[in-house]
Amino acid sequence: MTVFLRHKYRYLGGPAVMLGKHYHIATGNWDHDHAEVLSQGLEEMWDSGGNPVKNGHYSGGSFFRTYKYGQNVRTPSNGIVAGENLKGGPIYVGSLLCSGPEASVGAGEYPWWEVIPDLSNFDEDNYQSEAWDRLRPDKPSMDIPLAIYELKDVPGMLRQRFLRNGLSEIGNYYLALKFGWEPLLRDIINFTVNMFALKKAYDQLLRDEGKPIRRRVTLNSVDNRTSDEVGQGYGVFPIDFTTQMFAEVPFYKDYVLWGKKTWAVGQFQYFLPPGPRDWEWTARMKAKILGLYPSPATVYRAIPWTWLIDSYFVNIGTWINNVSGTSTADSLVCNYGYIMQHKFVHGVREGHCAFNKPGGGTNTAFAMTKRIYESKGRAVIGSFGPTVNDGNISNSQLAILGALGLSRVRTS
Repeated sequence: MTVFLRHKYRYLGGPAVMLGKHYHIATGNWDHDHAEVLSQGLEEMWDSGGNPVKNGHYSGGSFFRTYKYGQNVRTPSNGIVAGENLKGGPIYVGSLLCSGPEASVGAGEYPWWEVIPDLSNFDEDNYQSEAWDRLRPDKPSMDIPLAIYELKDVPGMLRQRFLRNGLSEIGNYYLALKFGWEPLLRDIINFTVNMFALKKAYDQLLRDEGKPIRRRVTLNSVDNRTSDEVGQGYGVFPIDFTTQMFAEVPFYKDYVLWGKKTWAVGQFQYFLPPGPRDWEWTARMKAKILGLYPSPATVYRAIPWTWLIDSYFVNIGTWINNVSGTSTADSLVCNYGYIMQHKFVHGVREGHCAFNKPGGGTNTAFAMTKRIYESKGRAVIGSFGPTVNDGNISNSQLAILGALGLSRVRTS
């Protein structure tokens, strides 16, 4: 569990930026300049007490968490010249800003104002076991003893006849597909691919021994976008223009972007078993690469229903594999390891409008405004144990639970 030593707030923003100038022909003077602040917001930060801010970002090699509260980021339009066709009317030269998205944008698909509090629910610590399991460079390419053990189910799979009972056997058919034929085909493919790549993996293992190896893995990544909500209104470009300066009523397009990404990085060094590197040593190493030596993790995975525990409740299997699984190396050192997480909800408005030019013609301005809610976190990979799943069940997991229910109804 990460323990933070410092907690503080930071204002996000800057001085006003000059966007353009207003000119009045009748007086022959520039009436006033047009300046706006392009970014405003508040950031809350927790860290180890030693992460300085450089170029607006927290730097340093330790853990931290940040949370942005409704930061408004406005992107100015391209430069335009806007004015009235009438002689002596006002003229504007410069860029424009558009207003922010409606608070109710995306309500039918994603009530983002209700889930914003979830952004501060940092759970990167829950990925410790999975991150270590996927980062470490000494992991065998497959688990052959487990694949051989699971071949005992093949005769029963060959005797199954689902078509005789029609749709009443749909649950058993799905389970046989997910836990019988798909794993069997996957094992055959993995074995074939790994046998062809065995020499390459062996040479790579020798070449990287004792060297710092940096690895990066993506643990999950989700990106979503609501449907566009479009409309018109003079308030899209909130600037002191007369109606005659607009060639049309401004258009806007609102939508919401939201998502989550968790990834891990680490640097490792490993050392292979000692001894003369003759044909016998080489054979043992290739056997380790293929995972020919059984481990407590192999025994655990062979126990019925452990997949249900790992998939839906607690990842005991990953933890067992980390602490007592087969390794191709004699010793492994982790120089550093971090888990990073980024959650975001962005309400976006894109605005555009054609403006009259003094003396005739039009030019079009395009601008964008984002209302940003997001959190970022980094945790150090250290001591870890089994972690409880977060309760989010995928469509595939739901389908498996449904198939289990159907098969149970059929047999009861």
